[in-house]
Amino acid sequence: MRARNVARFLIIPGVLAIILAIPRAFNYQGKLVDLSGVGVNDTLPLTFRLYTSETGGSPIYEQTIPNVVIRQGLFSVELSGFPDTVDFSQQYWLEVVVDGEPMSPREKLASSPYSIRAGVSETGFNPVYSDSNATRRRGSFVFRAGERATLSDDGSTINITLGAAIPNLYQVLVAGNDARDERIVNLGEPINPQDAATKSYVDGRTANPNWLAMINRERGAGLALSFAGDSFSVNVDNSTLEVFHDTLRVRAGGITDNELAINSVGPDQLQSTGVTPGSYTAANITVDEDGRILSASNGTAGVSGSGTNNYLAKWTGSTILGSSIVFDNGTNVGIATSTPSARLDVNGNLNVSGSYFNGKTLVGYIQPPNWSYSASGNVSGWVILWSGTINVPQNSVLYVSLIGHWEVTSNWCFATVLVDGTPIAANCTSSNGSCWGASHTYSTTWENLAFVGFVYITAGTHTLAAAVLPGNYTCYVNGARLYYAAIPQ
Repeated sequence: MRARNVARFLIIPGVLAIILAIPRAFNYQGKLVDLSGVGVNDTLPLTFRLYTSETGGSPIYEQTIPNVVIRQGLFSVELSGFPDTVDFSQQYWLEVVVDGEPMSPREKLASSPYSIRAGVSETGFNPVYSDSNATRRRGSFVFRAGERATLSDDGSTINITLGAAIPNLYQVLVAGNDARDERIVNLGEPINPQDAATKSYVDGRTANPNWLAMINRERGAGLALSFAGDSFSVNVDNSTLEVFHDTLRVRAGGITDNELAINSVGPDQLQSTGVTPGSYTAANITVDEDGRILSASNGTAGVSGSGTNNYLAKWTGSTILGSSIVFDNGTNVGIATSTPSARLDVNGNLNVSGSYFNGKTLVGYIQPPNWSYSASGNVSGWVILWSGTINVPQNSVLYVSLIGHWEVTSNWCFATVLVDGTPIAANCTSSNGSCWGASHTYSTTWENLAFVGFVYITAGTHTLAAAVLPGNYTCYVNGARLYYAAIPQ
């Protein structure tokens, strides 16, 4: 304690607190002396703690006053702020801590502080109890307005107004109560199996609210549907329906044209497993293992005949099917052939009238820039007179013709059409003196030039050229034109 030793406390009990409006507090006075018995003159922090035991335990209350003025060892403080759990209904001990140093022993509180207990009215008995619980208690009265009750308080008078209580649903429906011909309204939808249901809930889940009309309805031989105890009975007349070994079925011959309207039975009414292989004489049909109708030998509506696998069927009579000449192997189609090698393979001539090939036939000519051309002899290969390009839309057979007039001053001259630099129907040079196609020997007279040939070409752009192969002298060509026609394949 700031270089001094405190020997002891001289405690003077303080004034007790009073209940209700009087604060829960009391004054505490003491005297602090040093080892020589001389009163301390100082300002020190003091801490006050309450315990329920003389030694040990944890404090149930603690208050620190930081700057307590001490004169000649005397000081006086006010202790307050006790929690509700500290009601001075039992023995407490006070511990004082001076400047961080606890003083011992703890002081046992005498009667004066316990006057705080006067805040609770204590008499020789507990006056509070109720009809539902006869245990006598003590405490405060709190008024709360419940259902069908009102409460007002002007500071001096408390007014309580009670009305008739609203019964709950159980009280309304308890056995023996009379509903007085009244309805239960605003009922929620049922959740649990024992819950009640409203009329709209039931009607909304009944496809036909008048479904009970089916029961006891007159139907020919008797009642169509009936109940007997817990059993539901279906009554039949044994002409259309019958009971066979406890199974309800259609009687043989029970359904005729009178019972089935036209188009009343379709794919949605017939299951794939409903027809089994076998002959159905009465129905004029025969069904194979795959469920297909093969023939109908009886009846005006029957279909008969036979065919060969992979051949398209055709009518060979008004009700007879047979095989056509069209063969389909799943990849290619053949006409008059059972081994088609293309998507469409026709074994025989194909006669087409009208427009065909969908506009992909290419016909035209390549106009020469000049009227007259000449080529001197002693050359090593074909001499191109003029050329042009064509765009073929698909693989085709290309037919070409070179028409005009020509003359050679001596020896010979050959003419052809080059497709991308390759001659058509000509395989000759200036040295062999012979060439298939158009040829001209020495003559001073102008003669007709007429070369015709064909070649297979692919789709795309190709170059066509008019060309000659002269001998030792000059070859002249006048007024010539190169024609072509590409026929798609």
